[in-house]
Amino acid sequence: TAFWAVSLTSFSGFTKATFTVLQCEQLPTDPPMHVLVHAGGVECYKHWFQFVALAACVPVCVAFPFAVLYFATRARSFPVSSTILRVCYRPECGAFEATLMFRRLLIIAVATFALDPLVNAMLLFLACFALALSHLLVRPFRAPVCNLIEAVSLCALVAIAACNLHDATTLMDRIRAGRHWVRAIESALVLLMVRALPVLACEPSPKLAL
Repeated sequence: TAFWAVSLTSFSGFTKATFTVLQCEQLPTDPPMHVLVHAGGVECYKHWFQFVALAACVPVCVAFPFAVLYFATRARSFPVSSTILRVCYRPECGAFEATLMFRRLLIIAVATFALDPLVNAMLLFLACFALALSHLLVRPFRAPVCNLIEAVSLCALVAIAACNLHDATTLMDRIRAGRHWVRAIESALVLLMVRALPVLACEPSPKLAL
């Protein structure tokens, strides 16, 4: 119990720290040089901690969601772990804890490695929108109040991502010609979310098998 409690709560922080150590950008020098985004004086892949992150930490980050999925679906072999990982979810969504881990891994990877402001904002907006919409369709938690809280949280992320996308399209002078279609996509998805939220919230709990 303690192992899963610590692992599940620390996964996001561990993954973010690992990816930040590997977050590099190219400087316009001759010859080109790659340095850490958060430590411009440190050249990339010249120090031991980055090799440790690549060899040990990254495999752990990628493998952890699969481990959660494995233990959650092996009730006969690991009854205690399976019960812990499935207790909050409806029977047909018992392995949804692994989906949450994959979701965090995706968001952190996009936020860390998509260095272009417009690409970063667009990908995060699309990811948050897709995750919020999928939650409204599935509603995996046993308790309706938990589904409501999660839906509000994800919709808040969509709103924040929409604001970031709006700022990115405004500040990026190089995409003036394409700014209008970006904002059109953003507006259409936000409108779809606003219309879908009350409809999906009023529907009975779905019986989808995951």
